Amino acid sequence: MVDPATATAMAHQIHVQHVELHRMIDSIKHHASRLGQFEQVNDAAASLRELMPKLRIFLQRHFQQEEQGGWLEEAVCSLPRLSHCLTGLEHQHQTLLRETDEALALLSSPLPALADGADTFQSLANALLAHEAQEEEVLAEGFNQESDFAV
Repeated sequence: MVDPATATAMAHQIHVQHVELHRMIDSIKHHASRLGQFEQVNDAAASLRELMPKLRIFLQRHFQQEEQGGWLEEAVCSLPRLSHCLTGLEHQHQTLLRETDEALALLSSPLPALADGADTFQSLANALLAHEAQEEEVLAEGFNQESDFAV
């Protein structure tokens, strides 16, 4: 069982990372919505070309931290019945990274195709939010704390 001070410190680290992730997701959604507007497509595409590689690096590090005995593992150690949830979340990591790579590849498309691909970015953002919500449930339950990770 994780002691309360350690759980609080972990919760703070998670909160900081999730604030950054939410900032990126909000930005992706905003710029993706602008892809369909002819007069804004160039600026939106440029913004996404800048943001998406940063998201990819962030996710790679975040997932690696979770998979190498990070916060989720600590939560499962505290409450072993959560192990099936951890396995499911870890399987989602590869899917989310693949979807991020697909969105990155889309950014090299001509602008008309990119404008038509706005749903790809919105879907990725929604999938990341859903994954994070599941992750927060596991963490809150494993650390026996209220879920105050949401931003």
